[in-house]
Amino acid sequence: MVHARFGGKDAILDDFLQEYVKHLSPDPASEATGLEQVVAHIDRIRELHTADSEVLRAMFVATFEAAKTTSPLRDRVRGQLTDGVAKVAAGVRKGMHDKSIRNDIDPDRAVGDISAAVFGIAFLWIALPPGFDLDRELAHARARIIHDYGT
Repeated sequence: MVHARFGGKDAILDDFLQEYVKHLSPDPASEATGLEQVVAHIDRIRELHTADSEVLRAMFVATFEAAKTTSPLRDRVRGQLTDGVAKVAAGVRKGMHDKSIRNDIDPDRAVGDISAAVFGIAFLWIALPPGFDLDRELAHARARIIHDYGT
């Protein structure tokens, strides 16, 4: 029955990624400041972790698994990650315009820093043994991003 509906393991993973991983990168709220848009990704991951940490873990595992050059999901995950980074970049630009983000920063460097922090924390949560506190580390990264880039 599963094979008939999805067409195999790769199709099941593709459907999973399409349905759930998109929740990691929310569309920005039009009334949010740029800085609020930037940290919305962290807030969303924390919400998903609270709601169902095992589904969040599965999303991250599938995302990292797609990094393999042989993964049929590679293009989809690259597209989703590219979209997420673009949303952070848009938030940084908007924040520099609305003055919620300092205007003396290098926006490309900020986007790289913010993206690396979030993906690095996610990877550590997956790779390290139990005891790595994802929520605490995301909260710390969120506070650092606000401190380093906010006005």
